[in-house]
Amino acid sequence: MSTRQNAVSTKWGIVVLCVAAALGAGFVAWSLWPEKKSVSSFEECIAAGGARMESYPEQCLYESKTYINENQVAPAGIPGDDYIGMAEEEALAKAGRSNTPARVIERDGESLPATMDFVFGRHNLYIKEGKVYKVDVEGYASDAPIMTE
Repeated sequence: MSTRQNAVSTKWGIVVLCVAAALGAGFVAWSLWPEKKSVSSFEECIAAGGARMESYPEQCLYESKTYINENQVAPAGIPGDDYIGMAEEEALAKAGRSNTPARVIERDGESLPATMDFVFGRHNLYIKEGKVYKVDVEGYASDAPIMTE
C-alpha cells in the first residue's frame, strides 16, 4: 500500500470511529433520558415531584396543571385560602375588588422587595408557575382592634 492509500484509510478509519462514538453516546444519552411521568391525581403529582401548595384542601402543581387532594377536608375560616390556585393577576384583581390589601412577595422561589410594615389583613401572595400556592395574611381575628362605642 502506498503512503497516500494509508493516509486515506486512516482518515476513513477515524471518520468511522467518530461516527460510532457519536452513535454510542447518543444511545447512552437516550437510555438515560428521564421518562416523562403521567400524572392524573394529587398523589401522582406528589410522586412525580410536583410542588405541594399550602392550602386546604392541599393542591399540587405539576407542569402548569393543578391537582387537588380530594381526601383532605378543608377546615373552616382559613383566611386567604380562597386565593390558592388562582393566577397571579386574578388574585390581585380579586383583592382589589374587595379592597383587600395584597402584594406578591415571592415568585418562583425568588423573594421580591417588600416593606416590613404591618398591615392588618394584608395578603402576602407566593407565586409558583404563575399561580398562588401560599398566602400569609397579616394578623388574625383575635388581633383585630376592639371597637367600642
